[in-house]
Amino acid sequence: MTAAIQEAALRAQIEATKRVIRAQTEILELYNKQLKLGQIAGADVVQQQAALSLPQQQLPPLEKQLAPQRNLLTALTGRFPNDEVAETFTLSALHLPTRVPVSLPSHLVQQRPDVKAAEAQVKEASASVGVAVANRLPQFNSTATAGSSAVRLVQLTNPAAEFFTIIGQATQPIFDAGTLYRRQRASEEALNQAQAQYRATVVAAFQNVADSLRALQSDAKAVAAASAAEKATSESLGLVRKQYAAGRSTRRRC
Repeated sequence: MTAAIQEAALRAQIEATKRVIRAQTEILELYNKQLKLGQIAGADVVQQQAALSLPQQQLPPLEKQLAPQRNLLTALTGRFPNDEVAETFTLSALHLPTRVPVSLPSHLVQQRPDVKAAEAQVKEASASVGVAVANRLPQFNSTATAGSSAVRLVQLTNPAAEFFTIIGQATQPIFDAGTLYRRQRASEEALNQAQAQYRATVVAAFQNVADSLRALQSDAKAVAAASAAEKATSESLGLVRKQYAAGRSTRRRC
């Protein structure tokens, strides 16, 4: 979702910058006409050329940022870069919150696939330690036998003739040259490694979420700045058009 929002924000900045360039270009054309009519000085034209060069410089980096963002979206869908997704994202098509949160509950981070995978590895390693410890302990087996004994047939029904025997058996490795102990130690080290990897994954997940939130906030500011620049340029274009029209009208009356 973050990748889609960032693409939409980039597209909004690109479109706003293109509109600013078109407006600034039209203003420059009007300034050149006014210069020929003697209505303005050459310095005004030079100043407008400088104003036009600014959004022209800003556009290529924005388009450059959009390309890897599209590749990221393609990769997230399990495709290769040459099989780019057809869908494009715009801010008008997204329903975004009016206020971007600066933090997220930790249980949302726990739902990430990488965190779940690391957690599963910890559980598996912990189970392996339990098996290794159990293999070093004595193994107990017991069997029970019930019946009755009597010298004469009529005595079989006598409770005193009944018997119940339990036979227990314990087995334990006597000499394994420390193999089972080393297996236990290896399992414990694997558990420590899995726990360390889990902690690193969780920290990286929180960092990624924090970076994404900050990126969204920065994108929102960039889009707002581009919209403000577009609005100011549009208003400036309107004024220049009026000035040019008024100058032509005055020249005709003269």
